[in-house]
Amino acid sequence: MIKCGRCGNLNAGDVLFCQYCGTRLVEQRLLSWGVPRSKLVRIPIGVDLDLFRPATAAERHEARAHYGISDDQLVIGSFQKDGIGWDEGLEPKMIKGPDILIETVARVMQNRSVFVLLTGPARGFVKRGLNRLGVPFAHDYVSDYRALMNRYAALDIYINPSREEGGPKGIIEAMAAGVPVVTSAVGMAPELVRPDETGQLVPPDDPDALAAAILEIDARPDIRTRIVSTARAAVDCCNWQNVAKRHYEEVYRPLMIMRS
Repeated sequence: MIKCGRCGNLNAGDVLFCQYCGTRLVEQRLLSWGVPRSKLVRIPIGVDLDLFRPATAAERHEARAHYGISDDQLVIGSFQKDGIGWDEGLEPKMIKGPDILIETVARVMQNRSVFVLLTGPARGFVKRGLNRLGVPFAHDYVSDYRALMNRYAALDIYINPSREEGGPKGIIEAMAAGVPVVTSAVGMAPELVRPDETGQLVPPDDPDALAAAILEIDARPDIRTRIVSTARAAVDCCNWQNVAKRHYEEVYRPLMIMRS
């Protein structure tokens, strides 16, 4: 019989190693499928908090000037892959909510001058929708992960319209970078986002709620200030240094001491 150094009670025919999951949602799903709790390790997705930090006023000005963004435009960011495949992405990956993103922007633009900044591959469906709305946007797919910080610096709000997620990493990066987050209540969002404190959380598949939350942050400097001042501390648990240590201590080290 082989035993796991962590749970110590594996018999022949059992799952050999403990299962890693990044969110409570996934953890509960695995439990419902019959995976014993003793074999689950929940560790959040990690980000580099030295890289992702609030931008200075000069960095923000430079980032917005790069895209020709005017002072009166509300800049909404969406940094993800939401198209099927790795080509143009005209076929949407609906679980990521690209249709919800377009509908949300359509509602916001009725009250506010909007600019949308996109990164990530396969964004063709969203770009086509924004063109149809007549919304100015830029799609800047960066090859160097470190360059994302400059893109966050241009944003007023980061939006996650997904119907389901394992993360997403974008909301953690945005919170660390001092960008208010408006997100559907999926993946890690309910564990990190406290409404009116560290961001805004809305039900999935609800562009009306997403748009209302965006406009409230835009109209309420007090809420924006509170979110920016508290969100970074909320994602300290995702600091790569902490996450790496937990992976070693709770996942890899037990495997190294497995014994027969």
